[in-house]
Amino acid sequence: MSPTVEELGDVVQTSQLSPMVQVWRQGTVGKWIKSADQRLDAYCRIALRNGGVQIAFVQTAPPDGTPLSASDQESLQQLLGIRKNYWSRVDRASSGRFGVRRWEDATGNDVFTLTSEFLINEAVHRPPPVSQPIPKGHLTIERKWNSVGLITRWSSDGSFLTVLPMVAADVQDNILWTLEDRDEVVCHRDPFAVLAIVFESIISGYNTAVWSWRDHVRYFETRRKMDDAAPESKYEMMHELARNAINCSETVASGQKVLESIIEEHSIWLDDHGPKCSQDIVAFGRSQEVSRCLRGHRALLNGISLRSTCLEERLKNEISLAFTAVNQQQSKASVLIAEAAQSDSASTKMISILGLVFFPLTVVSSIFSTTFFTNATVSDSSGVTNQVWQMSDRFWIYWAFSIPLTIITLVAWVCYYRYILRPKLRFQDDILASSSPISQVELLDHELKPALSSSRWSPRGPRQRQGVSDVEAGKDKNELTTDCERC
Repeated sequence: MSPTVEELGDVVQTSQLSPMVQVWRQGTVGKWIKSADQRLDAYCRIALRNGGVQIAFVQTAPPDGTPLSASDQESLQQLLGIRKNYWSRVDRASSGRFGVRRWEDATGNDVFTLTSEFLINEAVHRPPPVSQPIPKGHLTIERKWNSVGLITRWSSDGSFLTVLPMVAADVQDNILWTLEDRDEVVCHRDPFAVLAIVFESIISGYNTAVWSWRDHVRYFETRRKMDDAAPESKYEMMHELARNAINCSETVASGQKVLESIIEEHSIWLDDHGPKCSQDIVAFGRSQEVSRCLRGHRALLNGISLRSTCLEERLKNEISLAFTAVNQQQSKASVLIAEAAQSDSASTKMISILGLVFFPLTVVSSIFSTTFFTNATVSDSSGVTNQVWQMSDRFWIYWAFSIPLTIITLVAWVCYYRYILRPKLRFQDDILASSSPISQVELLDHELKPALSSSRWSPRGPRQRQGVSDVEAGKDKNELTTDCERC
């Protein structure tokens, strides 16, 4: 995702002091020489007097990257021949763009204006040392957007003027280092020559950005077994990192597309101007070298893009692994709970066995505690009294009630289990084993019928009964589901 317009800043329409411009010119031997700094409005009036190869870095007055004023934008439009929509919000908020305009200046020279812009998403800070645990709260992951815009004006007289408006200081230093490292003279006959050189530093910026996010991913990978942070906090940080990694891949992919457009336009230019350049063998060879340089940049940027894609996959794998590890921990906890439940079940079984052992004794004790058994005092013929254990002659009453009651209870339980409970359990097991929507309708109807049969009232009306009949008739499942949703 590209940064919003608010992140890049709105166009300033009010009058303000024109920003400073740092100008670097290439000498005859390829050495880059810095000229005196001056205001943008003054530089636009004298920029084309000296000709040669110039690269100008426009510095905004405030260091927060405030865009140029309307007057400065108009000055650059007249100097470089760029269109007014270059400053539009849509173009400035894009993750990459490229355009070519061919026109003639006042002297009749053939002029090419190349406009390109690249967006780089880079991590601001490196991750903490691996020995340092992940914070309990939140690991701050800050990022910065570097927008590199290049406007190149090439004239058929061999003059180059490349303007980089509002680039960051580190990006400017990287470009200057690239220019000083390449001391060869720029090909004056090819409008893409300067862009091919500057693009080397842009690729370096993409590579630095990818490696900055790689360091954060590596931090989570190395702390995989020593992580003591809460899973929720870890997931949040890893998903935040994934969001930035996706943004980084987007900017690299946009850079690839822009480079493809540059190579395509350069091929078109060679087809149109190749016969003219072929008359000058040296110039034609230099243009071929520019083409090879652009193709080399494409190969290198493709490798960086693959690294960025691999970084996303590594992060996805790390998130999946962390999620799986948490699930395994929860599964182990569930196993421990199940083992504890089994222990409770064993204790319950032991209590049941003890109850079964003592139940006959309780029955016997209950029987002999009734009034059917008495200890009566009886006198014999000699007048001696004795204690005699006697059983009532109506003891049959106990058996007359207890035996039929026991039989009725057992028969009632067997009938309930066989004809009501067991079919219901079997039906529910079959329904749970199936994920069909029709089975769910059957289960709903099966549960509602016993409760509503006495009142003969259905909350779904005739449509409910129609749904069940449709199941029995074998109607289409999707049609039945639609009928049930309308009810």
